Order: sequence, then C-alpha cells, then structure tokens
Amino acid sequence: MTRCFTHALLAGALLATCTGFAQAETTLTIACGSVGQDYDSCKHASDEWARKTGNQVKLLSVPVSSTETLGLYQKMFAAGSSDVDVVMVDMVWPGMIGQHLLDLTPYAKDEVKKHFPAIIANNTVQGRLVAMPWFTAVGLLYYRKDLLEKNTNCPFPPPGMSSPRRRPPFRKANARPAGRIFRGSSGRAAPMRA
Repeated sequence: MTRCFTHALLAGALLATCTGFAQAETTLTIACGSVGQDYDSCKHASDEWARKTGNQVKLLSVPVSSTETLGLYQKMFAAGSSDVDVVMVDMVWPGMIGQHLLDLTPYAKDEVKKHFPAIIANNTVQGRLVAMPWFTAVGLLYYRKDLLEKNTNCPFPPPGMSSPRRRPPFRKANARPAGRIFRGSSGRAAPMRA
C-alpha cells in the first residue's frame, strides 16, 4: 500500500492518552517509518511523550516497503517476539494483524471523538479498537468544470460523483483523459496515459 493513505499508529493512543502509562521508568520500542516525514514525526512525538512521562523510547527501523514491513510485523507476532511494543500500521492492516494488538478502547475514550468516524471504524476489529490515527492524508478531488463537461457523457455535476465507488464514464472520443491513477507495481501508483 502506498504511504499516501492513512496510517494508523498504535502509539497514537499511547502517546496521546497514556501519559500515566508507566509509573517507573519504562522503555518502549516503537516501529516507526524508516524515511522522511514518517520517521521525523514519529521521532518528534515519541521524544515528546518520553519527556512528559519520564520514560524512554527506542525507535526500531523498519523496511521502506510497506509490504516488507507488514511481513516483518507478521513474523514478529507469529514468533511471539517482544522486540517491539508499538507499531505504525497502514490503514488496511488492522484486519490482518488486529488479533495481535492491544484493545485501545479503555485508553482512547476522549481521543476517539477527535477523529473521523470512518477511520475509527476501520481500526476496530471484532469490536476491539486496535489502532488510532497518527495522521490522515485525505485526497481531495479538484476538477475544472469545462474539462469535466467536455470529457464526460455526464451532466454537470455528474450523478454519483459523491460516491467513491462510481466514476463518471469518459467518452471514447477523448484519447487522453488526464488525472486518472492506476495501480502500478507493488506499492506504487502510476498515471495512465491513454
């Protein structure tokens, strides 16, 4: 999965709501994204939580590829490894690894209200809240009315445009519609040229 979509971080609930998580100094190992903004934001929030609570945070480097990261988590969980306490997960992973994650419901009562209900529902597996949003990257659709009318058989605005499952049909006469994205190789998306 691409990292452009929502990530959830189990640490979100711990960092945001569990300032009293440990009375004695404790070291938590957090698996953060390994590059760029993922790593920087995780490190910053982890350091802030450690400063506020007096606990220590150890960052675990994970593979750049989200497919490899999921595989690493699955191997660690299957082995019963205690090498990691908090994991950063892609929005499609809670159903795959949720049985290995802590139910955050009792710890995240007030935090849940601060997030999109659909994301909270996505992170709830069999009635257990297993992840909290760390950040949300929401894609927005911008379009030019003149180009949309010219390149579709739909009236403006197209019926069903508000539904993510339905796309307006492109006329066959337009050989090069712009802006459509198709899945490329694993973990990549590529613009399609007609």
